[in-house]
Amino acid sequence: MLITTSTLSNSAFFRTFNLITYSFNRAWVGTKLAMEDNQQKINETEIYTPISQKFKSYEVFTGIGDSTKVFAEIGYKYRVNDSIRNNQLQKVNTSNTFYLESRMIQNERTNLSFYANYRILDNTDPALEDEKSLNS
Repeated sequence: MLITTSTLSNSAFFRTFNLITYSFNRAWVGTKLAMEDNQQKINETEIYTPISQKFKSYEVFTGIGDSTKVFAEIGYKYRVNDSIRNNQLQKVNTSNTFYLESRMIQNERTNLSFYANYRILDNTDPALEDEKSLNS
């Protein structure tokens, strides 16, 4: 957490990243929570600056194998993004992301990994189209 005051602007910044995992045999389950809140206002006008934004991200995952060598992991992440609208921080979109990560080979001579995610982005502004994307 960081709070700053200057003659031109005031700002408040908060970030957290939390991870909980439970391992058993050669498998694991876990959850992550990530948040960031970055608010900066001009003192004279009380208007947010363009760097102001906020997000919350919730994630669950499970995997099997050795989490540092050969493994496979699947997970789901839900994220809410806030940005400036009408001089207020407001929700601009949410996303649902499904992912698969795998390291199939790791030895002295070879590294073979795979990562893919499918994201559905829902915009709150009806003038903007929702987006679906596949990345790997």
